[in-house]
Formats: sequence, structure tokens, C-alpha cells
Amino acid sequence: MEKAASRLVDHTKLTTGMYIASVDGDITVYELRFCRPNKGPYLSRAAEHTLYHLYEALIANSEYKTSVVWFGASASGSGFHLVTRGMAHSAAIDLVSQMTESIAQWQDEIPSVSEKECSNCTEHDLESAKKWAQIFLIKVKNATQDMLIYPQ
Repeated sequence: MEKAASRLVDHTKLTTGMYIASVDGDITVYELRFCRPNKGPYLSRAAEHTLYHLYEALIANSEYKTSVVWFGASASGSGFHLVTRGMAHSAAIDLVSQMTESIAQWQDEIPSVSEKECSNCTEHDLESAKKWAQIFLIKVKNATQDMLIYPQ
């Protein structure tokens, strides 16, 4: 049985950061890895949920919103995936860096947390989300395209 591309990455060498997970024509999947694999600590469900709401809202209000195909959490509690179309790697770095910095300094309410808008509106943790964003920001703020390559 063939392995998915994400299973070909040596998770023992992987650290936190932003990576190109795959490229298919003009579609690029980026991995936003907040945690080291198998080392923890991992994102709590509440922090991950809050980060998702914040990134989602910031994408919807960004200049790149038409280039973002999808944004979602990874199943492992270690970060997120960003799927883009026709977006330069430098623009993706810029978008992720700007959004993460905004989240790290977030002072407003969490967007879209009403029962009408969210299927689990009671499970959020803004303070933890902000702390994770501050940690991740260190990795992406000055990222370059060369840093998007998985370690060998």
C-alpha cells in the first residue's frame, strides 16, 4: 500500500515551523506545525479551536482571501494546514506571519462563537491560543522560502 506524502516526512527530524507539504500545479498545501512531533506539549482542543476561528476570520478579511482554498487543523493537535491556489510562497509566509502576529496580540472577542455560528461554542481558550501564536510567531516572522522545505 502506498503511503500518503505526509507519512514520508521523517517526523523525528521535524520541528515547529511552516512547511510546504505538497504542490500540485498551482495548488500548494502548507503545514503550520506548532508542536514538535511526539514531544509535546500539544495544542489543547480549546486553544486549537480558538486559533482556527481567528485564522479563519483573518483569512476572510485578508487581501489573499481569494487565493486561500482551505484552512484547517491537523488531526494530531500539532498545527494546521493552509491550502492555496496561485499564491507565491513569499505571499503565504507573509499572510501566515501577519495573521499569527495579529492573533498573538488579539484583544477582541473570538469571532463566530455563537451557537448559530459554531458547533462547539463553549470550547475556546483565547489566552492559550495567544500564547501558542506567540511561540509560533518566532518561527514564521522571519521565515524565508528556503525554510519551507522539510528537514531531510
